[in-house]
Amino acid sequence: MDTEDVPVSAVGVKIPPFWEEDPEAWFGQAEAQFHLRKVKDSTTKFYHIISMLPHKVAVFNKDLTHKPPASEPYETLKIRLLQTYSMTDSQKAAALIRHPPLGDRRPSQLLDTMLALLPDDHQPCFFFKYLFMEKLPKDLRGQLATIKVDDYRLLGPEADKLYNLLYPDGFAAYSAAAVNNETEEVIAVSSQSSERHRPKNRQKKSTRTRSGSNPKGRRAQPPSTQEDVCYYHENFGSQARKCEGSCSFNQGNAMTGRRR
Repeated sequence: MDTEDVPVSAVGVKIPPFWEEDPEAWFGQAEAQFHLRKVKDSTTKFYHIISMLPHKVAVFNKDLTHKPPASEPYETLKIRLLQTYSMTDSQKAAALIRHPPLGDRRPSQLLDTMLALLPDDHQPCFFFKYLFMEKLPKDLRGQLATIKVDDYRLLGPEADKLYNLLYPDGFAAYSAAAVNNETEEVIAVSSQSSERHRPKNRQKKSTRTRSGSNPKGRRAQPPSTQEDVCYYHENFGSQARKCEGSCSFNQGNAMTGRRR
């Protein structure tokens, strides 16, 4: 161990608790502290890292925490934690697509958060710009679309400028406008839905009324509830060729085959 490590490695290193959602950024914080405090020994780094792991993380790494590797324990633990908790490219893509809208952040903060989800070797492209724009308020999105930039990372400062012009009172003004827009959209959709369904109900009612009427020229049918009409006349009317019992369907001499 470097003798320069001894007086400074045990104190002064300020590392936040382990960030499961972003271990790469967390190790960046830890290594910045090691550099500032001139901590170079792998074993010393290892125990600093172990001290900042929550129980649910440490319990799955007992093989390392209880018996540190003899060679490069810090590097071994770092690789293990990055492999376990870092997002895959597929997970990063899904997180970008499902990323929540602007909310109470500034556009540049939203952009930085989304950029952090890109793989290290991937440069922002037109599709990334589309995903970013979709998270912004509609009026801000419309004005920002006209800005041409070679580096999509420059969209953040430009979006902040437009945001300040459109919402000088900050997030409170944006939130109020967003709520009003959502309320108007809900009312519009509800009105359209009501208009679509109302004519259908009226048409259905009028159809039932017409079906119960007797158009001119159509053969009159005896009501099916009339008890003194026989089966044949109830179902076939004047076309019936038979008659039974004391049927009250009176056809006179026009009907043949009626039993008397």
